[in-house]
Amino acid sequence: MAADRDQAAAVVAAEELLGLGVRGRLLVVDEPTGRVVGALRSGDVEVTPWLTRAWGGEASRAEPIEGTWEGAVVRLSRERARLQVLLHLVAARLPEGAPVWVVGANDEGIRSTAKCLQPLFEEVRTVATRRHCRLLTGLRTSAPARGRLADHFLRRELVLPGVEGPTSVVSLPGAFARGGLDPATRLLLTAVADLALEGPALDFATGLGLVALGVARRRASVDAVPLDWTLCDVDTWSLAAAQQNLPRARVAAGSGWQAVAAGDRFGVILSNPPLHRGVAQDTTILDALVAEAPARLRPGGSLVIVSQRTAGVGRRMQAAFGGARVVGEDRSFCVWAAGGAAQPSPGAG
Repeated sequence: MAADRDQAAAVVAAEELLGLGVRGRLLVVDEPTGRVVGALRSGDVEVTPWLTRAWGGEASRAEPIEGTWEGAVVRLSRERARLQVLLHLVAARLPEGAPVWVVGANDEGIRSTAKCLQPLFEEVRTVATRRHCRLLTGLRTSAPARGRLADHFLRRELVLPGVEGPTSVVSLPGAFARGGLDPATRLLLTAVADLALEGPALDFATGLGLVALGVARRRASVDAVPLDWTLCDVDTWSLAAAQQNLPRARVAAGSGWQAVAAGDRFGVILSNPPLHRGVAQDTTILDALVAEAPARLRPGGSLVIVSQRTAGVGRRMQAAFGGARVVGEDRSFCVWAAGGAAQPSPGAG
């Protein structure tokens, strides 16, 4: 379980750092349990927490607040490309010689992480190994760091279903499907072309915003009425890229429905929801999405989800809505629709 790994890593980091008598102003990065922050503060250390993802609804930011720190504690990101970006953002806010500590579980790849710290950090070594976790440390070098998230934006051309020619898309290292159009999203975009969609629209667990972008570009190509988009996701980095891809959309960071204002109601909710958190399977987002969707839709509104055929989406939607149907499928994935999405859109095809 992801929560078990988080707790084990936090215990190792907290106990070791207290034992070392760490002092000064520290930045604690992507440590979701709060245990490390609490332990350090109990030792009279001035701590600034920074979360790039808000799994439990915590305050999150794409970049830390302005300032410099005398050291940093980083919870390992399983995605190596994302970790490299994170280390750049951290290193840019540390003086030369300042320590960094990176903690993670063995099955997350912590044992092969030392090379990732170079050349921004040197003298990298292991300071603790227990609870199936490892704590590494290193010292900031003089190597230049790219300290803004925008410094790491990537741009690529994607062919979106129903859209003529390539579409320029902003992505980030470590993004889902490497910033490309994964098969499930492609199937969803193909399926919704035949559905009557009315706004306002919510792209739930939006990632880079490719579902909303694909729908928006296709509607523009057939001169359909634009939808008013809200994009929500747990990951502030994904939302930063999604905002570049759909500048007029409203973005909302948070875990599941916690990201969306309680009074907001939508004409359509589209989603390719995550089924894992880190290396562990986790259907929490999917479960919450389906269970609360009926109360978050306007009368006649629609929920459309693409997921693995084995995920049980149809069963969940049947229970929540009293009915659902398959509107697209292939060998691996299935697109389910519930609510008012049963009628073909004018001129669809």
